[in-house]
Amino acid sequence: MGAVSADPGQSASTDLGESFRDPDWFRAEIFAGATVVKQSRSQRDATGMYTSQFLFELAPGTTEEQCVERLKEINKDAVGELTVVKEQERTKLTGSAADYTVTHVCGPTPEGAMRSLVSYRWTRAPAG
Repeated sequence: MGAVSADPGQSASTDLGESFRDPDWFRAEIFAGATVVKQSRSQRDATGMYTSQFLFELAPGTTEEQCVERLKEINKDAVGELTVVKEQERTKLTGSAADYTVTHVCGPTPEGAMRSLVSYRWTRAPAG
């Protein structure tokens, strides 16, 4: 069975990877000294869109504020201003680019390690 085309004008055999490439900021190396605890990509939904995410354990001594500032920095060109909301023990950052939305979370585990969830979800087929 061929790959599903993200654009009705494309051939059904076109690989989604050609159209749906991770944003440049979405990399395992975004936090110095961090460990990737989990990396995942959801199944495509009925419209062919999906979510990609990393769960990082940040380097010892990294604060929640440093995590938030790093996420703002890596998203500033593609997403612009992120909405930042403090939720109990975590900070949630959300925003939108032309083709996707982002949801990021920074906060400690019960054991005191700092973790960050870095995620984006396609909202429409990327241009080009």
